[in-house]
Amino acid sequence: MMRTPFASCKPPKTAGREFRSTIRFRFAPFMLISLFIGGVVYDPVSSQTISRPHAGFQDLSPREQAELLLFRKKYEEAIQSFNRILEEEAGDSYAFRGLVKAYEGSGRLQDARGNIEPFLSINPENSAPLYGIGYAVYLQNRHSEAEEYFKKALQVDPENSLALNNWGAILASRKDYRAAVEKVKRAISANPMEPMFYQNLNSIYSEMGEQGTFIAEYRENIENGAEEQTRGYGLILAKALRQEGFRLYQRGNVKGTIKKFVEMIDIYRQIKHTPGVLQGLFSLGLLMEEDGNLSAAKEDRKSTRLNSSHTDISRMP
Repeated sequence: MMRTPFASCKPPKTAGREFRSTIRFRFAPFMLISLFIGGVVYDPVSSQTISRPHAGFQDLSPREQAELLLFRKKYEEAIQSFNRILEEEAGDSYAFRGLVKAYEGSGRLQDARGNIEPFLSINPENSAPLYGIGYAVYLQNRHSEAEEYFKKALQVDPENSLALNNWGAILASRKDYRAAVEKVKRAISANPMEPMFYQNLNSIYSEMGEQGTFIAEYRENIENGAEEQTRGYGLILAKALRQEGFRLYQRGNVKGTIKKFVEMIDIYRQIKHTPGVLQGLFSLGLLMEEDGNLSAAKEDRKSTRLNSSHTDISRMP
């Protein structure tokens, strides 16, 4: 049986279902470098969008351009870009979600519904605009109304993963946790490549006091050979270990931080996430050096150099 070492992997507490770290760090060399190489640089609306940080803006696809404008907080331009996508391509639920997020960022969330309704009137059997209206009212905390739109979206398309996920969030806010888990798991089945769904599932289990269930399901997916789900669960667990390591480091517990980073690297190896392994080894080398273990630090840096060409990480020591 494959070893899956980690302790508690609680997600950070947040007001909603989309988390952002709020930890304050002391700025030692390890922290500064690790934040740069391990932090999230780009959080696109769609997990299927490929971020190309070195490409010029005009070289990006229309969807990538819209999401980059949203990320840069150029909300009015993002609204225009998402509208063009919806007019020219009919659009999916992710495009409507991006449009709503742009309206929210601009301070005009109340106008989003009026923008989406014409798309629905043209094609009333389209699940995507139904989801878009539901998401707009969901962000206005009108959960009962949003739930009805999510149900309608799912009547048209039972595989609308975003509608399932947001419906799950509403159920969790009512502490109807079992039903919430069922909806989010359906979202994962429909789109196993979306990290947000796994993060939400982990948060629900945490609220239930059942953090171990998420870990058990990770192991179960490993045993079943479900690679996409294993990767989704593993990325969330590794992120939690990284954040826990940062908290320990902030308290001056370097040895505890090293332990969490070793566990994190093990998970990255299990899910064959090469960038995570390489970044983790580099950070681990800095930690070992700070802890006075120069020989181990040297070995970690050697492993990083030898495997920087993204070779088979399962053979790494």
